[in-house]
Amino acid sequence: MSETIGSDECAALLRCTPEQVEEMARAGDIPGLKIGRSWLFMRSDLLAYLVSLTAVMEPPMFGVMEPQTGE
Repeated sequence: MSETIGSDECAALLRCTPEQVEEMARAGDIPGLKIGRSWLFMRSDLLAYLVSLTAVMEPPMFGVMEPQTGE
């Protein structure tokens, strides 16, 4: 069974505030489940979310650029 965490621990993992975590969850940006007034998150889902962010942020790989001459 995967570990579930609350908004405070999720905020620490994502390095933001619990309010920002709950806003991202309401918007569907991060996976979460609202039970009553509380949000629950699966740590494995959040780690996968972080990995997906880094994949998007990596610059595309280009070949080696040749120096331009003044011709």
